[in-house]
Amino acid sequence: EIFKIKKYRALRKEFVLEQAKLAESEAQIVIQRKNAAKSAEETLEFIYLGFINDFLTDIANESIKAGVDATSRTEDETGIVFSAQKPMQYGVYAVLSNWWLEKKTSLQKQLSAWGTQSSEDIVRREDEKKKRQEIIRDVEMRQAKEKERRRQAEIARRLYAQEKAAWTFYREERCAFLAERRAMKSQEESMREYLKECQTLDDYSITINSVKNE
Repeated sequence: EIFKIKKYRALRKEFVLEQAKLAESEAQIVIQRKNAAKSAEETLEFIYLGFINDFLTDIANESIKAGVDATSRTEDETGIVFSAQKPMQYGVYAVLSNWWLEKKTSLQKQLSAWGTQSSEDIVRREDEKKKRQEIIRDVEMRQAKEKERRRQAEIARRLYAQEKAAWTFYREERCAFLAERRAMKSQEESMREYLKECQTLDDYSITINSVKNE
């Protein structure tokens, strides 16, 4: 029994070693295959990248040339030239030219609207000017009427003062004339009475003389 156990253990150890060697061999084969595949992949990638680089470089150069040529033709056709450093790609030029055209259209609309507003402002200012002139004329007319009214009132006041002075002078003169007339009348009556008395005395004297003579 002991012999069988030892033999079994030896066989198992041998089997394990063979399996380990087999696994190691398979692992090495796998590693070799991976290395070969990786090497082939790297070689293929190098070749592919080189081809792609050359291909893309050619395409890029052709695209750049085509874009620059298209930009040059469009500049000649439209007359829109930007001050950016050349060469300018057509895509960039198209974006800038579209932006500029939109901006130009917007500015034209704004200028047109501003012109309309400006015309409306001119009309409105003219109307306001006319209204101001009418107001000024009305004020001037009222001032002129008020000035004329004051002038006429002053003339009337002066005429009234002159007329009052004239009436005062006339009344004073009339009073003086009447007083003088009364005085003259009184003197005349006094003279008449005096003469009458004198005549009476004369008549009396004559009568006396006549009586004496008789």
